[in-house]
Amino acid sequence: MKRLALLIPVAVFASGCCLLPYVFLTFFVFAAAPAWAEETVTNAVPVSVDTPPSTAGAKHSWTPVLLQLGGWEDFGDSPEPLPDVYGFGLGMFSVAAHDAIGAELALGCPFAQQAWGVQAGFIGAGAVCMNGIQAGGVMAGAERLDGVVLAGLFAFAETGNGIVASLGLTDTGKAIALANAPLEPFSGIQLAGIANFASDITGVQLATVFNFAGELHGLQVGLFNRALSGRGVQIGLMNIFGRDDDRMALPFLNARF
Repeated sequence: MKRLALLIPVAVFASGCCLLPYVFLTFFVFAAAPAWAEETVTNAVPVSVDTPPSTAGAKHSWTPVLLQLGGWEDFGDSPEPLPDVYGFGLGMFSVAAHDAIGAELALGCPFAQQAWGVQAGFIGAGAVCMNGIQAGGVMAGAERLDGVVLAGLFAFAETGNGIVASLGLTDTGKAIALANAPLEPFSGIQLAGIANFASDITGVQLATVFNFAGELHGLQVGLFNRALSGRGVQIGLMNIFGRDDDRMALPFLNARF
């Protein structure tokens, strides 16, 4: 009984520490993120989806197994070009490659300019173009995605197709970028334990608390849903579609076709 009495406060303290980031993210969602995202999307300039950069004709030095035991300097501070991997890239803290075909695994954060396969890091994972599955304990994301991104706190994809999922927040199309950025389209599914943000989404947003879309073509399901324009269905406690005089707010179900 004495041991149990000692373990209870320790367990409560540990649980509180684990939940603290989610409490902060929830506060951010209600206090600042909706207005921030609306201003960013309103002032953005639409752009078309570009194809991934071609590596045709580029010089490659392929290696079947890449081991990197260093730190963040592996991301490109070295004057040597990043290697190409067609097997496994393994890193103690980080592993960085130009083109990676296969798997990149690190205790910290794997990175690749273009990746085909799997990326997984205990802290995070990042790629310019990701084709496959990407997972990070804290955050993960890519500029262009064709696949799946999974993260503990924050998952993002600037443009592309697939699934972006997080226990905290997800962002597609730079909806909550630090500066006004080009409006990028995304097609697929966003899943979040707290909130989803998208500048232009064709697909589905599912969140326990809040969904935001600058341009929505699809479905939003959450406690609170907000879409500035587009066509689709909103299901939640409060749903707002449109802006200014064209705004329509309804409880439980809202739709625009």
